[in-house]
Amino acid sequence: MKNAQEASGAPNTNADTKPHGGSTGTLTAQEKKNQDIADIEMRDILQYGHLELADNVMATGYIQHNPNVPGGRDGFKNFFARFAKPTELKPEWKRPPVLVLTSGNIVFYLVENEGKEPVDPAK
Repeated sequence: MKNAQEASGAPNTNADTKPHGGSTGTLTAQEKKNQDIADIEMRDILQYGHLELADNVMATGYIQHNPNVPGGRDGFKNFFARFAKPTELKPEWKRPPVLVLTSGNIVFYLVENEGKEPVDPAK
């Protein structure tokens, strides 16, 4: 099974990218605030396990994009409580995103998540 990059024949540019390196312009003050909030969810809550921070950055009616995770802030917290192992918060990412694109109220993260090849688990 090829990933989308391999299937397209596009060159592998991952070696040249850096976290938050995808901006081609300057973020507005509101976009910077939106990205900071998204960073708290992606880094501090999901990577460092601090679910209590969800109360500060997620609305009670939070809409979850993953159909396996219940909607709402409490649904999110209850689901991830099974996996969260809070560790000391640090400003750096444990696994930094390859690319972050922010436009208006949308913040998109591209992350590498390697796993076993379904067809050939040796890969």
